[in-house]
Amino acid sequence: MAETGSHKFSLGYLIIFVNKHSDMKNITCLAFILLLLSAFSCKLKYIDKSDFEGKWELTGRPGLSGMVVEISQTNDRHTGTIVSPPDAEALDGFLKEGAIWVSSIHRNSNFQFIIVEKRPAETLMNQYDIPTSTEWHAEFIHKDTIGLSLQGDPQSSKIRYIRIKK
Repeated sequence: MAETGSHKFSLGYLIIFVNKHSDMKNITCLAFILLLLSAFSCKLKYIDKSDFEGKWELTGRPGLSGMVVEISQTNDRHTGTIVSPPDAEALDGFLKEGAIWVSSIHRNSNFQFIIVEKRPAETLMNQYDIPTSTEWHAEFIHKDTIGLSLQGDPQSSKIRYIRIKK
């Protein structure tokens, strides 16, 4: 129970008051619904796939951070090619400029996507039946940042694509 001035206030008193006054009950229900809708309105916003188009720098992934990928649409499919490979010596020869890095982007909902990335050394992995691509859950954190996560919430992930301004 909380005190405000000389009056005591509790959730129980509020519920009793609202139940006695049916008009107040309707107003309270409407206010609660509006509060919920406004709290989730940013999550319900439709994100167009064309928002992916442009140059993006990959961050938060050891060995791959700093790589620049350009995502564009060809026919009805979005793909990303490597514009600037990462500086990691271990990946020299595996990630080349002009190679396809993002093989596809699929919509999961109005604001959630799956980004399919090819793995470095794809041909070598294929010989040993190791998966040659990785599916990332993706969400726009804002118009210039995409969060990626294998499991969990992409919004809180440290792995991101950051749009490179022109």
